[in-house]
Amino acid sequence: MPSVPMVRRTSSSVWTTVSPRIFEINARFSGTTAVRIHAGFNEVEMCIRHLLFDEPIEQPQITPVTILRHWSETVVSPGDLVTAPAKLDETV
Repeated sequence: MPSVPMVRRTSSSVWTTVSPRIFEINARFSGTTAVRIHAGFNEVEMCIRHLLFDEPIEQPQITPVTILRHWSETVVSPGDLVTAPAKLDETV
């Protein structure tokens, strides 16, 4: 497979039926990029500051959160997350 230089963030999709084949490359940020800001990780701002102002990319202070993706995203702080005390019976 030929080498493709990646200067910016990309998302790619690969088929692996016979041998790996890239069938899609998107120069974009993923769907959870905006919601990760709640954890202190502002990837878009870091990239803009690096590309426009030549600022170094440094590891930010990350706040542990749970991100629930459904029709929209929900961000839950660790102390607010409620979990089941035991495995639920999932028989139908």
